[in-house]
Amino acid sequence: MQGEIPGRRGGGFPAASGAGWFLRGCAGLLLAAGLSGCTRQEAAAPPAPAPQSGLALREGFALYDAALIAAGGHRVERAPADAPFDGADLARNFIRVALAVEDMPRQRHSRMPLRRWDGPIRYAVLGETLGPQDHARVAEMMGRLSRLSGLSTREVPGGDGANNMVILVLDEGEVRALRGYALQRAAHDEDQHSAMVGRFLAGFLDRSDGEAPCLGAFSATDTGTITAATVVIRAETSGRLREACIEEELSQSFGLTNDDPAVRPSIFNDTQEFALLTTHDAYLMRILYDPRLRPGMGEAEVRHVLPEIIADLDLPSADPEADRRAVLDAVAAPVASSDSDL
Repeated sequence: MQGEIPGRRGGGFPAASGAGWFLRGCAGLLLAAGLSGCTRQEAAAPPAPAPQSGLALREGFALYDAALIAAGGHRVERAPADAPFDGADLARNFIRVALAVEDMPRQRHSRMPLRRWDGPIRYAVLGETLGPQDHARVAEMMGRLSRLSGLSTREVPGGDGANNMVILVLDEGEVRALRGYALQRAAHDEDQHSAMVGRFLAGFLDRSDGEAPCLGAFSATDTGTITAATVVIRAETSGRLREACIEEELSQSFGLTNDDPAVRPSIFNDTQEFALLTTHDAYLMRILYDPRLRPGMGEAEVRHVLPEIIADLDLPSADPEADRRAVLDAVAAPVASSDSDL
């Protein structure tokens, strides 16, 4: 899911379950980041039990993950042999993924200008249940995204305020406590801007209540430059579901914001067929951060530049001239989206 709302830091945080210090820090970081826009929740396909809290939540997510895998989902191939793609596919799918946002409460699926970071990302990974493997997995993924985008990324241990991305691993109690803080801000803060952020944060966390194992948000300027982001991953997740959450939410926080069932092979697809960033998706990230594109570009501008960018990717081709014409046809034609009536 995607939406946009500016924000800034302020206020304190009431103690909750002995974890006030942690949640107070989380709230400050989130408000400082100025959250804007949920990136996604895992779609319930195939259906799994709707867990509520604690052990039931952990078991529910495990059942959901197992059901997906049994149905052929959450695949871990980066380059699946049964899902070939070419330059024309990349052109169509880039427009679907980078220039649109998903449905979310109070916001319909819509087209958006291109959005991406234009400077270093300093991130914090926070959570009372974090283990060394979580830090290592996030670091591995951030390293891959850094290589694909050309951006510098570095973890800021403990979130000392120098970061512009926050990755939170929260259990049910922490999500509820943080939501309570946000609602308090929304109801009592005299600063209308800060109160607006509180309302957004409460709604954002509602998306992580029960059925959503992970989601993310970011802030962007009016000219399309992403300035801050956050990711929430439920501490009750594990296994391939946890990996899928890390891979997709971090990738979407770089600016590939939409999910569309026509995009394959890809994690940017709510059918959850793939758990890990595919080779196809890596090409989309390279296209997004090509210097010939700029934050804030509209769809017509992007379409004009895409053929040149895709030609320089040196994709395997049995007939380069036919593939070149196919890319030109793809950028000239309307891109149908299975997610909207646009």
